[in-house]
This record gives sequence, C-alpha cells and structure tokens, in this order.
Amino acid sequence: MELQTTALMRARHMLESQGRFPGGALPGEISDSWLRSLSSGLDPLARAERLVLGDTDFRTAQDRHADLIRFARPELELLFDQIAGSNFMIALGSPEGVVLETLSDTQFAETDAGRTVVPGSVWTEELRGTNALGLCLTTRRPAQVYGGEHFLRAHSDVSCISAPIFDGRGALAGVLDASSRSTVRQQHTAALVQMSASNIENCLIRSAHDQRIVLQFHPRPEYLGTLSVGMLVLEEDFTIHAINRRARCFLRASAACTGPASTRSSSGALRMWRCG
Repeated sequence: MELQTTALMRARHMLESQGRFPGGALPGEISDSWLRSLSSGLDPLARAERLVLGDTDFRTAQDRHADLIRFARPELELLFDQIAGSNFMIALGSPEGVVLETLSDTQFAETDAGRTVVPGSVWTEELRGTNALGLCLTTRRPAQVYGGEHFLRAHSDVSCISAPIFDGRGALAGVLDASSRSTVRQQHTAALVQMSASNIENCLIRSAHDQRIVLQFHPRPEYLGTLSVGMLVLEEDFTIHAINRRARCFLRASAACTGPASTRSSSGALRMWRCG
C-alpha cells in the first residue's frame, strides 16, 4: 500500500507539473481516465466548478428518468442506513451524468465535496476529469476512485464508488454512487453499492416489461426471489427481449444476446410468470 501511495504521489506531481505521468504508475482504468481527461483539455489544478443544470433542464432530466428515481429511492435509503455515520453521501446519477438524487449525512454535506455533489450537478469525465460516476459512465463497469486518483486536485480529499444500472436491453439506465471523505479503500461498501444497483436494475426490468413473460432462475433454488437471481424477459415466441446481468453470467450470453431462449436447464430452479 505504501508503494502504491508513493507511485500515486509521483504520478500526481508529474501530472500537475509536466502534464504527463509515467505509464504503469496507476491502476489501468485510472491511468486511462487521466489520459482522457488530458485529451479533454482539463487542468488538474483547476478549481472545482459547480456545473449545475438550470431548474428547467433539471426538471426535464427528472421527468425523463422518473422510473429510475422511483425504484432507486428505497435502495438509496437502505444503502444510506447501511453506511450511516461514516461521513458518506449516496447519489443517483442519470446516463447523462446528471445527479438526480442525493442522501448525505450532515458531516459530509457541510464539506466542499458535499456542496459540489448536489442534485442537478453534472459529473461526466469530460467536465470533471476522473471521478467514479464519470468513469462508470465511460466504462460501463463498477468504478472506484480514491483520493489523489481523481484527476482534479480539488477532489483529492474524497473517495467515491460507483456501479452501473442497466435497463435489460444493454443500455445504461443510471449510476449509483457512494462518496466519502475517507481515502481508505472500502471493498465492503463497493459490494453494497453493486448489490443496490442490481436490485434497482431488476425492478426497472420488471416494470418496463409488464406485458411480457418473465423468467427467473438460479442454480440454487433457495436463491429464487433474491437479487442474485437471473432474469429473462421473453416474447410470446420465447425470444429474449431483456436480460439482467446475473442471467448473462449464468447463460454466458453476449451483450447483444438475441434469438430464441432455450428453456433447457441443468440442475437448478426457475420460476416463470406473465406480468400484467
């Protein structure tokens, strides 16, 4: 850990003084994000801007993602309760990088970071440099950015953890983010964020396809009905219309999975019903 910290400090010094940094000094995704931030013309020593949408544009964003907000609220509250008292903020982001909702403890809300991550603020990589929400949007994978790994020095006293939320059709539906003043790596929190994102995703899939056949399955029967269940939404001819990430994992399907859904199964359990 000390060697990693030293390598990060050296990389930051070169970034801020020379506009470049040594390859291999950072985790691969962070290094790639710093390079993209440089390509966007960002200054690592620039002040953090608020970059907040106007009221009309923000209401439009809320209306566009009303289902995401509705299903995310219970998960935001549950996640917040799970990590309460840890100087944390929970945020829900849109696929465009707009913060739609936040929950924050008083301690975090009174910090510079707490006053920057507000509903309506925009956190894309192009505007903010390396940050977990923006990195998650770019890579479509869970992201963790700790302290000085942020491209902007102004964000170096915060750590953030994000997980993508998909719509079952391969598109991003949103991002769930947890930010903290602690720069210690927090794998337990990362697992909680990913679990909450998966639960929101499953709710969105059920709601969006309420006139189709829904099949849930898992290799172990006792896991049916949990957030770890695989979920397929099927057409009348059993063509796959939507699929969650657990189902992709179980079926080893590609991101562009289409065609007739096989109903054959090895050992395991499934549940099928028609919504609506």
